[in-house]
Amino acid sequence: LSQILYIVVSCNSTNNFAELYGTIGREIDKALHTDIYEKLINNCGSLGKKQNKVIELIEKFGVGICILDEIQQLSFLRTKTNTFESFLTISNSTKVAIGVVGTEDGYQKMFQTLRTARRLGYEIPATAYCNNKIYFKFVMQELFRYQWFDHKLKLTQDLIDVFYDETRGIIDQAVSLWISVQDEYLLRPEHFAVTPHFVSEVFSKR
Repeated sequence: LSQILYIVVSCNSTNNFAELYGTIGREIDKALHTDIYEKLINNCGSLGKKQNKVIELIEKFGVGICILDEIQQLSFLRTKTNTFESFLTISNSTKVAIGVVGTEDGYQKMFQTLRTARRLGYEIPATAYCNNKIYFKFVMQELFRYQWFDHKLKLTQDLIDVFYDETRGIIDQAVSLWISVQDEYLLRPEHFAVTPHFVSEVFSKR
């Protein structure tokens, strides 16, 4: 018997749960290197039949966990709450674990009731690292390895503090700000010493 430890289903390209079930079939195809199960699910007709086929395939191939990625991309305006609950009946029938990844807004819309939200278990906040200033210092040390100044800029505590204050510790924001700081520096006709004040100016501008 085949055993698929997990499948990750992206919600980026899905507008409703009928399409989402087909995407589950696509991920099973990827795991097994086949081109069968997405078509099999899509040809089932009704949403209920698609759901039953997904249940059958999960049991057949021993899928351990189904992770829905980017859940905020689902169309909540066109999809009823009970459709989400019907999706979780797959978990009841097969005992497959269900995990979701996405924004808090998407989470709140998808799981409005306790009876659905409680099935997901422990919530892992992806922003927890933003409160760790020691980790942020490490991030800045890594970023400062990449410089296009005339002279190497030394990473000081003042620079770490201004980057943290302006970006709230978000790595993506810190990377973008660091690129922008160097870009603004290179655009100036006369080069100068980069200060925390300059970093704040660039943040406000960009």
